[in-house]
Amino acid sequence: MNLIERQERKKFRRDCLLAFALPLVIFYISYAFYGLFPFGNRHLLTIDLYHQYAPFLVDYGRKLSSFESLFFSWSGGLGTSFFPLFTYYLASPINLIMLIFPREYVSEAVLFITLVKIGLMGASFHCLLNFGFRKKDRSSILFAAFYALSNFVLAYSWNIMWLDTLILFPLAVLGLIRLVRYGERRLFVVSVALMLMFNYYSAFFACVFIALYTLVLLAPYMAKKSRQEFFLKLSEVILLSALAVMLAAVVLVPTARALSITSAAGDAFPGWGTFSDSMFDHLGQLEILREPNVMSGLPNIYVGLLPLLLLPYFFLSKRIKRKSKIGHAALIAFLFISFYSAILDFSWHGFHYPNSLDYRYAFVLVLLLLMMGYKALPEVRAHGITPAVGMAGIILAAVLLREWNQTQEGAGVWRLIATLLVLGLYLIVLSIRPRGQVRQPQQARQQFFRWGTAALVIVMLLELLINVSGGINDLQKRYPLGDRIYYTDNDKAREISSKIDEIKEQNDNPYTRFEILPDTTVNDPMLFSSNGFSVFASTFQEAPIQFMEDLGYPTNGVNSFQ
Repeated sequence: MNLIERQERKKFRRDCLLAFALPLVIFYISYAFYGLFPFGNRHLLTIDLYHQYAPFLVDYGRKLSSFESLFFSWSGGLGTSFFPLFTYYLASPINLIMLIFPREYVSEAVLFITLVKIGLMGASFHCLLNFGFRKKDRSSILFAAFYALSNFVLAYSWNIMWLDTLILFPLAVLGLIRLVRYGERRLFVVSVALMLMFNYYSAFFACVFIALYTLVLLAPYMAKKSRQEFFLKLSEVILLSALAVMLAAVVLVPTARALSITSAAGDAFPGWGTFSDSMFDHLGQLEILREPNVMSGLPNIYVGLLPLLLLPYFFLSKRIKRKSKIGHAALIAFLFISFYSAILDFSWHGFHYPNSLDYRYAFVLVLLLLMMGYKALPEVRAHGITPAVGMAGIILAAVLLREWNQTQEGAGVWRLIATLLVLGLYLIVLSIRPRGQVRQPQQARQQFFRWGTAALVIVMLLELLINVSGGINDLQKRYPLGDRIYYTDNDKAREISSKIDEIKEQNDNPYTRFEILPDTTVNDPMLFSSNGFSVFASTFQEAPIQFMEDLGYPTNGVNSFQ
């Protein structure tokens, strides 16, 4: 390895570390203003993270430390199969962090896991941009931060098992790009297989996108003279995808059997003529300061205004083949139609109606738009500022039109101000060009473009801070941070744990059941490692739920009884 290669590797490692640290720090500091531990006594546990994932993590850590089986658990549901819980909620190796955190600090363990995953999302997307598009500059760090802190992540950061897919998804796409371009196979197979193993559910959305994006990448090979190469490359992608699925079969096969007896099986198709809100409303979700939708609402697809400004350059580029442009445009259109069409949305969700949390596959559009924007960025030099000005006008007109019939208070006014400010700064930075650049020495021009990149990075950072702070502020109004003292780090929880240990010592019968009242979560048996009755899990069988309901116990009719 020569000196230049060593310097390049050192630079990449430094930039990758920045891409890891930047979204992590922004996310943490934004929540620290609301008292997140240790700047206050608040925790991130909310919605299902509070009632399901955290208790499962505690029971998982206990099983690992005591070398218990991962196939069955007596904690909850009068005894239940643990493997479906493991494959859906716990399979990520990052969850091994639970081994170093005692039960009292489960909220801190979850915080640590969340921050690590958000950082890894930024680092993996940075790898995609650096190795997938033959260009390297510091703007890739901010594009990676926009991916790791998109509105999708802000809305679902509590759904920590989905974040594993968002970590591996960019690597799978990078593997696909390098497979089609250079015939490299290893990265594609390994990343897809791991993605399916760590969380098969959200990985399904990523795999559907990969299948569609394969056709986009192969579009330039559809000409008659290269049709044979097209089918060879397509066959290779299909075979390697099948290999990845077989590698993940150790997780997929038993999980498929377990899911077949849950309430999620057997949903009927919606009507072909059923549609959701207007397409214009879906497009409006690309605007800055749109409130992240959690339980229901429009898709979370905000990716920043810069990728939108750069879209015209992608389609004007002479370096990008016409069929590739058509393929990308068709894929964007298909994704928006999927948001709009009930039948396509139903299909995206694995032929199942999601129990709230709409448009769970929206993150694939986030990745696509950011990739296209990054690839189009160098084209600004060739085509000037005019396309960006035109796109800025369209964005501003769309924002004004959506706000026209709304009271111009609060979010509406701030959205207009933020849009004007950010668009104006982007246009200023993109319009700056060196005078007499043809006559200037190469070194002077490179220095100028480095300063231009730095200015662009600053504006991107400003936009990111505005949207993340606004999004988290909106989330706090609906889902405020909880007080950690009321979870497991308190005298009551310690007394419960002590009493459970006492009962276990005095009673050798493994079939003894007892409940904790009043409860902390629906899954207290797993949270406190007791042989209990209550359970709340998406992978729980349908028949026991119905049986308990017939006996008169309270259930939600889907996946829980108490």
